[in-house]
Amino acid sequence: MPLINNDLKIVEFFRKNFKEVENKLRKKRIVIIYGGFSEERGTSIESGSSVYKELKKNGFKTIKIDPSQRNFIPLLNKKVDLVFNCLHGSFGESGHLPAILDYLKVPYTFSGVYASAVTMDKIYFKSIAKKLGFNCPLDNLDKDKLSKKQTRFIYKKIRGGSSKGMRIVDTIRPKNGCFVEEFVDGNFLTMGIFEQKGSFYPLGIVSFIAREREFYDEAAKYQGLYKYSKYSGANAEKIREISIKVSDFLDIKGAARLDFIEKDSQLFLLEINSVPGIYPKSNLACSARLANFSYYELLVWILNNAGYSKL
Repeated sequence: MPLINNDLKIVEFFRKNFKEVENKLRKKRIVIIYGGFSEERGTSIESGSSVYKELKKNGFKTIKIDPSQRNFIPLLNKKVDLVFNCLHGSFGESGHLPAILDYLKVPYTFSGVYASAVTMDKIYFKSIAKKLGFNCPLDNLDKDKLSKKQTRFIYKKIRGGSSKGMRIVDTIRPKNGCFVEEFVDGNFLTMGIFEQKGSFYPLGIVSFIAREREFYDEAAKYQGLYKYSKYSGANAEKIREISIKVSDFLDIKGAARLDFIEKDSQLFLLEINSVPGIYPKSNLACSARLANFSYYELLVWILNNAGYSKL
């Protein structure tokens, strides 16, 4: 297992050799896969379109394909150098697309089958996080039951993202495919993390405060009903340490984003997003900016660390 630390060396090397990396990637034929079939299709289209526009503007050879509109397999059997995975939700983020690309031996951005499948499922992810000793909000599947004194809970989909379907409820009655979690009324924090060959570098920690909403939900996220700032509180080092350890354990590749809630001095790990939103105003891009990475530099980092699992 690699040394768990804040590995500044991988970032320093990247910055020093940026032009060389950029020129190498410009020679590659890149396919952006976006859109798809999941309920996160809208976010995926925004991510894929933003990535395509930025790469084209900077001289990259790339096309974009929506698998709900076109069969991408025949194209990948031809001369494609790498795939930029912009499929959020099921298929792209659940491990299905990485499995296909591994079989075809086509390098791709972000994590492989295992990390994708585990992080897509909030219950599986939380069970691993708890085994590693990290604090997570209680839910209706825990042995330590939710307190009957509580009057507000968070209703979540087990497999889903973009805060879709998430709402505050007052009863513990989840339907199939959903669960109920204790509502921690605290400070929502998010942080991106870079990976290169098993070394990790945490980006800036972002603090979000929802406006006109009870918490940082889908409406706050996509309607701009929030304000954000750089977090520099007492838990900053703990957030970075947890992020590195869980990313290393799950074999996260390239980049990812982790979400936390901080209430008073207590920290709760919520989830890790293995294929995070990648448009200019996304949480990952915001975290990258706080670490002095432009949106374009963020994309170059992700492309430079594309790979595939040798089955």
